Amino acid sequence: MGSFDDSSWNQFRAQILKLTGKDDREEESSFPTRVDPIEMTYSQFNEFLLHLSFNRVSEEFFQVLVERSTDFESNSVLTIGKLTDGVLFFRKLFLLEYGDIRFGYKQLSICNRTGIATLKDVISVYREIEEGYYTSRHDQLIKIEPINGEDTFYLGYIAGDDLRKRLKESPESKELTKEKEKLERIIKAGTKNHYAYLSSDYLDVYVATSMRKKHEYLLTNELVSKVFSKSVLKKLKLRWFDPTQAYCSDRIDKGLSEALMLKRAQLTLYMAQESDTLGKDSELAVTLAQGKPVIAYIPEGSKSYVDDLLKKYMRMEGVSKREAIHYALQTFKSELPWKDKLIRAWLDEDANAPSEAEIMVKLYSVVEEVYNKRADVLKSVHPLGIQVNLNVGVATGVLVARNIEECAKLIESVILSKLEFDLIEVENHILLKERISKSVFRVMTKDQVLSNTFWNFYIN
Repeated sequence: MGSFDDSSWNQFRAQILKLTGKDDREEESSFPTRVDPIEMTYSQFNEFLLHLSFNRVSEEFFQVLVERSTDFESNSVLTIGKLTDGVLFFRKLFLLEYGDIRFGYKQLSICNRTGIATLKDVISVYREIEEGYYTSRHDQLIKIEPINGEDTFYLGYIAGDDLRKRLKESPESKELTKEKEKLERIIKAGTKNHYAYLSSDYLDVYVATSMRKKHEYLLTNELVSKVFSKSVLKKLKLRWFDPTQAYCSDRIDKGLSEALMLKRAQLTLYMAQESDTLGKDSELAVTLAQGKPVIAYIPEGSKSYVDDLLKKYMRMEGVSKREAIHYALQTFKSELPWKDKLIRAWLDEDANAPSEAEIMVKLYSVVEEVYNKRADVLKSVHPLGIQVNLNVGVATGVLVARNIEECAKLIESVILSKLEFDLIEVENHILLKERISKSVFRVMTKDQVLSNTFWNFYIN
């Protein structure tokens, strides 16, 4: 056992300030002497805290600080290395649970029995869950009846209205009559699935999407299937709400049902598509307002993605490739068909117009740019990419996935409580960034006036 030199003293003091959430610029407490052990036991650590004008901590808090275990050992010894690791652990835990380091420290370091129970409970919430908890689940009693992806558009209100209109115009058409029978079969299956989702004893993932056109139903159906068929998820026997498999005829009942499923699900998978809607964006916000994770799947917009999009649009909407390209250009960048002279010339089939291949190169670039911008907006730009849990005030950010593998891995990590974070300090904030998506998951402001007023109103 040695004595503190100025360097050791400053290292310990700096870590204590980080642990307690105190600003390093605040005036240092007076201290009569700096002759103390470099290694500290539990009682010595509390003496050190008192000399720095901080309250004592519980035995369990000290044990977690040293060993990351709540089982107290009287011979545990704290070194600067263990303190540094323990402080990082607790700062992440404080931000995850409370969204604020000072408040988290006050809640979890206290020396009474309530504080001890709280510390153990909070740590258990973020402890990794064994796969067996999910792999041993029983199958759902009322099973989902699969509806073919190319037929899922019949579950949309537009499809039914359109068919009824055509039947009114051609009531004797055998082809339309046959299609009506098909629509009724699919709606019957979708209605059964709707009630199966409602009665499922648990629901893990809510899928938020918007679908208007036929090809959007197919795209969504295939995407959901690809995500949950990945091996990391398939083995877990998860249950998810697939909007391409359910039908509810009543607008109000549909809204109430989906609100219930949003409440019950552990997380929401938000599908960024050709265009976003109020309903889908509201589901993102509602999930974050409950303090639950949102994983936003935003495609990379690769060449293969665009080619597949055009093929599905042509097949489902019954249009030519030229019409599909026109649709995509107008959808992803509405002004292009009017303002870009080369595209205008190609659409008008002018003699000197560029080739289709040249237009496709432009389309590839546009789609990639749009999706990259959407990802950047959610991760770095838009303030509503961070939403506050309305019950406790903890700010939660969206986890952005750019491919199927990333998306499945994020879902697995949320479900099994395996998310890992890097704590990053910037000028005005302290951030927790999730490692797979590099997205901000928690944020704490360094603005003392905002922090003080914010927590005063939320806590009181």
